[in-house]
Amino acid sequence: MLKPKFKSGKLISGIVYPEIFPISSNETVLNVGCGDGVQAITYKGHFKKMVGVDIDKNSLITAWQVADYYQINNLELVEANVENIPLTEQFDKVMAIDIIEHVIQPDLLVKEIKRLLKDDGQLLITFPAMHDKWEHFFQFVGRQILRRQSKTVYQEGWDPRQHQYDYPLKKWFSILEANGFILVKSRASTLFPPLHYLGLPRFWFSNKFIHLIDKFFCELPVFKNYGQALVGVLKKNIKVEETAIETLEEQSPSSLSATAKPGKILIATGIYPPDIGGPATILKALINSLEKNNFAVKLITYSDIDKSANDGDKLFRINRQKFLNQSRYFLKMFQLAKWADLIYVTDTYSVGYFAYLIKKLLGKKYVLRFVGDSAWETAVASGWTTDYIADFQVKEYDAKIEKLKKRRQKILLEADLIIAVSNFIALIAKQIGVSKNKIRIIYNSVDFIASEINDNEAEKIKNRFGAGTKIIATACRLTPWKGVDGLIKIMPKLKEKFGQVVLLILGDGPALDDLQQLARELKVENEVKFLGRISHEKVANYFKAADLFILNTNYEAMSHTLLEVMRVKTPIIATFSGGNPEVIDNNENGLLVEYNNLDQLTEAAIRILSDSNLADDFTQKAADKLKIFNWDKTISETVKILNEIIND
Repeated sequence: MLKPKFKSGKLISGIVYPEIFPISSNETVLNVGCGDGVQAITYKGHFKKMVGVDIDKNSLITAWQVADYYQINNLELVEANVENIPLTEQFDKVMAIDIIEHVIQPDLLVKEIKRLLKDDGQLLITFPAMHDKWEHFFQFVGRQILRRQSKTVYQEGWDPRQHQYDYPLKKWFSILEANGFILVKSRASTLFPPLHYLGLPRFWFSNKFIHLIDKFFCELPVFKNYGQALVGVLKKNIKVEETAIETLEEQSPSSLSATAKPGKILIATGIYPPDIGGPATILKALINSLEKNNFAVKLITYSDIDKSANDGDKLFRINRQKFLNQSRYFLKMFQLAKWADLIYVTDTYSVGYFAYLIKKLLGKKYVLRFVGDSAWETAVASGWTTDYIADFQVKEYDAKIEKLKKRRQKILLEADLIIAVSNFIALIAKQIGVSKNKIRIIYNSVDFIASEINDNEAEKIKNRFGAGTKIIATACRLTPWKGVDGLIKIMPKLKEKFGQVVLLILGDGPALDDLQQLARELKVENEVKFLGRISHEKVANYFKAADLFILNTNYEAMSHTLLEVMRVKTPIIATFSGGNPEVIDNNENGLLVEYNNLDQLTEAAIRILSDSNLADDFTQKAADKLKIFNWDKTISETVKILNEIIND
């Protein structure tokens, strides 16, 4: 038997269709505008039945010959105009390859496809993207430069071989959407121009290595609209009955969250246990809570270790000490993002920028937990500005600072939703340019952490500094805006007032050397104890041992530390800055002072250290206030947000 003549190039290029649109052996397929039937060969007859419809009789004859030659016995052919198909049977899958641009009334074609597709079926359809532009270019090259004769023969009236419309992709999709279809996924057919117009073979499909590279870029959102054609998979958008809508509206938010389809969450962060601190501890609890709400969760983090015994197959660590750690983080995050429905980002500047890039490349949604302005922090830490964070948003600076601000703004604006940890930080997000409709406020909480207070250990800490010694504690990263220098500066007066008094500084950071030098200059180096970073298992004992905790900060989004101190019932002095007033009500459950106002700091410290009844009253009311920072509420609101974004 002689091999039938058909456009073998379509057989080569057609390998992209099974990659994006698999068909099982028990599914029926309608091939609209089937031409010479090469799709039956592409799928190797791997379907229950394929019915091809085409208006061109000669093409159908070739299709019969193709099926006979390749021994495809489950192919049926119908000669008809695809705008009016004489069939009533519904199909599991419909294919419409290189057809919609050829018909006179695309709207009628789409209506016929919808009529013949099962409600749970899928449609594979292609649209010319760059094909016509390349074709016109290469025809010009052929005629004007290579002096070739045009092979196109135009006929009067409708010529089904010619493109009838040169619509942009947006117009093609609007036709499908208007007829009740929604896009499931898409890719470019190939990013290579149609070099076969110049007589070159389609090597980029036949060479597996080149095809894999081409496929990778064809699936990236930034490139897929610029291929020869756009290949789309769509499904019916089944309309919900009015009564069903009313029923849903009557449900409570919690019941809506329960009925929403849980998704796959990739948490991208810069810290995770054994890193110390509240934010790292929160993430561990967050994973457990999300899994209890039926989410599948994976996490990627920077770490000082390569692997922990308890990591399992859901946690991926990138060693921050190793060479090219950021590149390795991005590549792993990119790989994991393909699995995920949504990326949950906890670090704005580095990890957040990766999420921004991945959204541009893969179209993946991301939610950003916004805990602080990294552009401002970097500028202050580098000594480029001393401006307050709110002023920083509206002032203009030199190029290096504006570059930081622009990058941070880009990350925030591209996020699908911002979770702000306080009203203050939500205001900063609005100043940066984020729409208030994209901001949700979810407070931190500490009630999920098992009690780690050891009264005996706390007592040992107190005894270490002698009976009757007044113990003041602070805990923070040692940066300029944390105001530890102000606490050291008030120590001479407190020493004069109480005699035996010590300041315990828990934490480290770039300002350590300067702070140690300041303590020596003020001759309080014996009273100021730099304890470095304390593990989370032990830090609560230091808070418990203290007679007073002070957070003299110029900027705080929402202090996790304040919540932990409230939990152990140690009185607090904080500043009016940032989110502190949302935790401490002045003269109710603690005292608030102006940042680095030494007189106010001194007066407030003396007041609390001199009045045990006042201290007890503050701590009792602080325990009551702590109830609003509730983990169950945190998780409930987080789950609702994640479901909304995933199912949007």
